[in-house]
Amino acid sequence: MAVLVSDPSERARIEAALLAAGEFEVATAADAALAIADRPIAGARLEVVLARWVAITDQRRDVLDLARGDVLGILRGEIRDWSDLGGSAQPITVYLPASQASRIVDSLGASASVLGAGLVLDDELVTAVTNTPGAFALVAPEELRMGVLALTVDGHDPYRDPARDSPLRRARWIRAPGTGAASALAAAVGLTEAPPFDPAGMLVTGELLPVRCSNFVLSYLDDYGAMFDGVRDLMTAADVTVSSLESSLTDLGAPTECIETYVLQGSPRAVDAMAEAGIDVVFPIGNHIGDCWEGCAAALAIRDTLERLHAAGIATAGAGEHIENARTPALFTVDGAAEPVRFAFLGYDSMAPWFHAT
Repeated sequence: MAVLVSDPSERARIEAALLAAGEFEVATAADAALAIADRPIAGARLEVVLARWVAITDQRRDVLDLARGDVLGILRGEIRDWSDLGGSAQPITVYLPASQASRIVDSLGASASVLGAGLVLDDELVTAVTNTPGAFALVAPEELRMGVLALTVDGHDPYRDPARDSPLRRARWIRAPGTGAASALAAAVGLTEAPPFDPAGMLVTGELLPVRCSNFVLSYLDDYGAMFDGVRDLMTAADVTVSSLESSLTDLGAPTECIETYVLQGSPRAVDAMAEAGIDVVFPIGNHIGDCWEGCAAALAIRDTLERLHAAGIATAGAGEHIENARTPALFTVDGAAEPVRFAFLGYDSMAPWFHAT
């Protein structure tokens, strides 16, 4: 049984646990059939993620994506200004959570002798980043809060991708004859997986306006789904996709023609296309939501639009039969890895008082 862990104290702890179990003979051979390592090894059957971190900065940054090497460069003091990463000139101030700094240094391979970070109490770290222009820090994903900008690292988005896949993670790789044996070995030495943190991904589109000449083209193509070409995969991949609807979608009158006009009514055929594109929640609160090209009553146009959206399985917020309905949030639940994530959506319009609910 080989223990290929660089941290002397952890290696000693694992070796003691193996000896106490009485089933293993500790060796140093890197090609041993059984092995625990702090780096990926050939034949590994199991990766146990012990911790993972998110790179954050203050919301004034214009750098959004980093490579893992950039993170190491910042921690080592080799990258000292955001302009070195293609952003606006601003010195980088590095913070680390005091309780995890040594683990971060060991896991990411940043030499402690050149680490130029300020150590901050874990529950004060996000506040420190929020209040410090140019700040950079690593935090556990469950510590993300409003007020900071979470950066993607090697394309990993902490608001979209599972935390265990983060390139900024502390893990142990276990080689054994099978996954069952690897799991038993992990349990024998006390390697415990970090709690899951799979984010609920919300995607918000711009306003939907399948009206006038756009509607003419969609009708001519006989394909209302064409308005989502190029973005459909992103929309369907999100856990919840939200859109704002500018105009009515009704057949109480013919749709607005392809002419210059501000009376905007679309075809109800767009509703099924919206559902098929993965839209879950719609704000039917645009200032043209009561428009009807052939002059039908605004209340009827709005009601018909709402009924069609609901029939297609799309929740709405901000409009309804009366003011209580309009102010009732649309509730949406995403099943998370640890626990469900609940969203409540409210919709308001300040442009068209003549359509306001009463």
